[in-house]
Amino acid sequence: MSVSVLERLAFCIKDIRSWMIQNKLKINEDKTEFLVIASPHSKIARDIQLEIAQSTILPSKSCRNLGVIFDSHMSMDAHVKNICRNTHFHLRNIGAIRQLLPVSGAEQLMHALVTSRLDYCNSLLYGLPDNKIKRLQRIQNIAARIVSLSPKSSHITPILHDLHWLPVKQRIVFKILLLTYRSIHGSAPEYLSELVTVYQQSRSLRAANQLLLSVPKTRLKSYGDRCFAAAAPREWNKLPLHVRLSPSLDSFKTRLKTFLFKQCYE
Repeated sequence: MSVSVLERLAFCIKDIRSWMIQNKLKINEDKTEFLVIASPHSKIARDIQLEIAQSTILPSKSCRNLGVIFDSHMSMDAHVKNICRNTHFHLRNIGAIRQLLPVSGAEQLMHALVTSRLDYCNSLLYGLPDNKIKRLQRIQNIAARIVSLSPKSSHITPILHDLHWLPVKQRIVFKILLLTYRSIHGSAPEYLSELVTVYQQSRSLRAANQLLLSVPKTRLKSYGDRCFAAAAPREWNKLPLHVRLSPSLDSFKTRLKTFLFKQCYE
């Protein structure tokens, strides 16, 4: 990280602090954190620091932003561990009272306390190694067995199929594609819509009306391939034509879930 970048960042923080003081607000230096995100093989110095008033802020190993824990290498290890810890707590509590609940009530409670945590900002988990996704999949498997009152020895695939639950990996893809559809049709935030581009043919071909997206070239598989600008068009172009050309968001959700469901179980 160059000195000029740090200087601009320090100046920006100083400007924000001055504005807050003028409006009778105060930055809490003890709770202020900053995170340097880079590859483990990067040559960026780890001893950089920021000055806020009389306080010196050192880089953190991980930071929480809107409920998501980011780490310095974007490995999402801390976030996955946090999800597992929080959901295990609710799984134990729901499991203790499962016999007193009807199936519909148990499923509703599981979606509210467990599935919602698995799905929250799960698009950030796209492209993670299988061993991390499997940790989250085990949470969903436990939830499915509790809801269906199935023994631990039972095979999980038929249980998920009967509950009509998409596995964790497909739920991540579902979220990516949902954001892609909204980006194409102008209902997503502008910063997302700018990242997807409809593929333009140099001449009139049959593929011109298939609503394909341009896939940018990336350098690093662990970073570039995981970004929305690359993941969105790659997954979008895999969809059947009738899914891509869905006339509304509701119909797209229905067709997309059906397509992913068939991919998983049929």
